[in-house]
Amino acid sequence: MFFGLTMLMSLTAPLTSSSAPPAPPPTPPTTPTGATYRSTYDYKYASAATQTLKYAARGASATFTVHHPGQVRSGDHSLVELAVAASGMRFTYIEAGWVVDPGEPTRLFVFWWSNGEAACYNFGCGFVSRGPGIQPGARLAVGSTIRLTWSHVRNRWWLFVNGRRSGYYPDRLWHGKFTRTKWFQVFGEVAYRTDHRLCDDMGSGRRPSLPRAARVSKVSFVDGPNVHLSKYVADTADHYDLRLTTQNSFRYGGPGRC
Repeated sequence: MFFGLTMLMSLTAPLTSSSAPPAPPPTPPTTPTGATYRSTYDYKYASAATQTLKYAARGASATFTVHHPGQVRSGDHSLVELAVAASGMRFTYIEAGWVVDPGEPTRLFVFWWSNGEAACYNFGCGFVSRGPGIQPGARLAVGSTIRLTWSHVRNRWWLFVNGRRSGYYPDRLWHGKFTRTKWFQVFGEVAYRTDHRLCDDMGSGRRPSLPRAARVSKVSFVDGPNVHLSKYVADTADHYDLRLTTQNSFRYGGPGRC
């Protein structure tokens, strides 16, 4: 795995949505790391990133197809997410997406980071439920599409699900320093225990060359210019890949090794 930071992952943070601990959004393999990442998990990605803006935008948005990966082994997870990076802060993100844990349905989740420190999934460490939108932890219908938006309004990072407000993270979590973004990522992720084989499917479990592969579309900035995505990280040796289909959409995923 490739990370542009040196950190010790806390395994004691409450995980209300996923059994595997989180990992920071990936950094490209050309980045020197020297990372010390002490965990019983490894992480595999298929990631696309936007261009870096000269002037920061107020948020980001993307539409996802919803799937239930057929293989997710005990203790592992398979997810896809929108990860919005803070402008002017290192390794600081807000995230939203869907996740599948072993024996569980596909669920909506949120998460946040500050200076490389992981918080927790969903409720219990800052997220405030407010509005009629789908809530973190809610079950999502396989075969549907879901549009997720992070938009900064009046000292809050609001989550919109299919255009409806679901809740927010208050600016105080980042001491008022995270209010805009100049770039963001959208990516599939598999977390798996290093004491067993990598068998987990990503997305629909189909490679992005196939028409029924998982899709991300209409990727956009909020109050910003048009998005131009680039392929960022793809663990092709582990069967996961990403294929850009337009400047703001892609297919991604693949089957596990088993």
